[in-house]
Order: sequence, then structure tokens, then C-alpha cells
Amino acid sequence: MIEAEPMDFDASRRRLRFAMDDALAQLAAVTADPLQSDIYLDVTADPEFGAMIERDGDRFRVCLTTGCVDTLDLLWTEALRDPDLLMVGDARITDDVAAVTHLSLVWLCLHELAHVRLLHFDLTGHSGLPETHGILQFALTGLAKREAAPVDALDPKDRTLAFPCMELQADSEAIDILLDAYDEDRWEELRLRAASIFAVMALIEREDRRHEEPGNTHPLSSTRFFVMLNHLFQMWLYPGAELKETDDGTMVIPEKEPTAEELQAYSRVVLGPAVKDAIALAVTAKARSFIADVGGDSPLIFDLETSQYGTDLSETDLKSAGGREWFRLLSVNEKLMSLTGLRRAPSRA
Repeated sequence: MIEAEPMDFDASRRRLRFAMDDALAQLAAVTADPLQSDIYLDVTADPEFGAMIERDGDRFRVCLTTGCVDTLDLLWTEALRDPDLLMVGDARITDDVAAVTHLSLVWLCLHELAHVRLLHFDLTGHSGLPETHGILQFALTGLAKREAAPVDALDPKDRTLAFPCMELQADSEAIDILLDAYDEDRWEELRLRAASIFAVMALIEREDRRHEEPGNTHPLSSTRFFVMLNHLFQMWLYPGAELKETDDGTMVIPEKEPTAEELQAYSRVVLGPAVKDAIALAVTAKARSFIADVGGDSPLIFDLETSQYGTDLSETDLKSAGGREWFRLLSVNEKLMSLTGLRRAPSRA
């Protein structure tokens, strides 16, 4: 991927503000639970793709670089040269680079906001959560842990997985909000939104692999994509489902069981093409670990079915690096949710 030509600072700042405004509006519309925290956007002139959220006194500062706009514009411009990307028959869902970049930026903003909604600052005692290494130079203060925090209660092995897990939690929250409600008439829109989400995941991996080993603070892009595939699958599997409290926690109660024919149609229009779109974006963004994990016989799709229908799962049941990392983070996710009080621990007989 060649370097992006930086656009005018004011133009970039307007586009980032527009994305943040849309993210806040989407969050309020989908969750009926607008953020109570005071959050403000700070745009920094820098050609690198960078994003971070940090405490600023009683407020939260979302810092995004102008490079987020430039890099996503370039990624989408190059990726859309692929004759198969976002194609349905002989037509493409969209050729509008600005529109798909905007969707990607909205998801990036939703991801940052999710760190606040999921109480990650209270959980860790850290003053900031960066998405990329280069953004650290623009932090208001050092981002080291400031005080004792609930995450200290975890055993050492789980503590090393806490930050990748929190990133995956923020992904999951933001994916849920941007994908919005399931409707059979929205299949192509779901595919477009999935691609716009993965574009950000691929760029975060590319930037962070310059500075750290995979799995240090962020999960693999294939793990993040695996979580999104699970969202796409579950929103189809449980259309019209309700959440109900049971003795073992919140359970999804489906309205009806879909047929095998319906699954084949959904896989043909949404799931399969979403994987192909992600591969095209990963090739353009040079997200090499994703390409290695999804190529060939696509073990990630195999793991999707295993994770949904398998019982008594173990890590060895999963074939992809992304699926295995997801499995390792499952137990940590439950512990973090219990520590924040966002999910009650299962009752014991």
C-alpha cells in the first residue's frame, strides 16, 4: 500500500467529527442508553493511523489522527480496484470511497466509546487505552497504571490476557451497534458494514505489528474477524430472539429455528462473501496474519460452525489461530464481566 496523500486538516477534522456524531447517534438509537460520561473528540494532525481514548480529569478524550481518514481513504480506493470486492452479481454494493471510509470511522469511534461503556478504565486503573503504538506521543499524560484496580484480582496468566480481551469486548460492543438489527432485506448492508469494520481491524494489526508481538495488547485481526462472523451468524440464527435471565445468566431464546436452506442462502449472500471481502482488504492492508489464518480451506469458517454447534469445546477442537485465541479469551471475558458487575456470576448449587 502506498502512502496516503494527506488532506486538509480542517476537512479531516470535519469528517472525524461527523463520524463521532454518527457513532453517538447510532449508540443512542440502538441501545436506548446514551453515554452519561462527558466525552470529547480531539483531532491531531499526523499522517499515521492512530486512535486512543484516555481520561482527562472527569472527562474522556478520544484522540484520532488525521491519518485515520487518509489511510482509510487510500485503503478503500486501492481495495475497490479488486473486481470481486463487495460484488453482488454484476454490480458492486457501492463504489463510494468516502461513504465506506465514513462507516469505518464510525465503527472506530464506537470501539473507543465501548471502552467507557464497558468500564475498562475502572477495571484497569489505567489512564488511557491506545489502539496503535504511534498515538502514544499525543497522550496527555503517561498511560501507565495509576492505582490498584479490580484486574489485579486475576491470576497472573489471566492478567496477561486482560487487555486483548478488553479490546475484543470493545469490538463486540461496537460490532453489535453498527450492524444494528437483523432484517432479511438488509443482507447486502450487513455485508458492507462488516467490510467497513474489518478495514479498521486490518489497519490496527498492520500498525501494531510494527511495534509489538501479536497478542501483547491486541488480539489478532483474524480473532477480531472471527468475533464479527459470530455476530453475523447469531443475528441470523436468532432473528426476533429475546434475552431472558436464567439461573446460569442471560440466555438467548430464539423465536424459531432457521432451516438448512435458509442457512445456505445466508451463507451464500453474507457469510461467504464477507470472508472474501476481508481477504481482499487484508491483502491491501498487508494484514499478513489474517491472510495466513483464512487462506486455503478457510479454517475460520470451520471454527465458526464448531463454536456455534459444538459441545464441551476445547482449544484443540478449533483449527484457526483466531478461533483458538477467541477460545483462550472466553474464560477471561467472563471474569472481567463479573469484576465490572456487567454480568453476574452463575449461581452455584
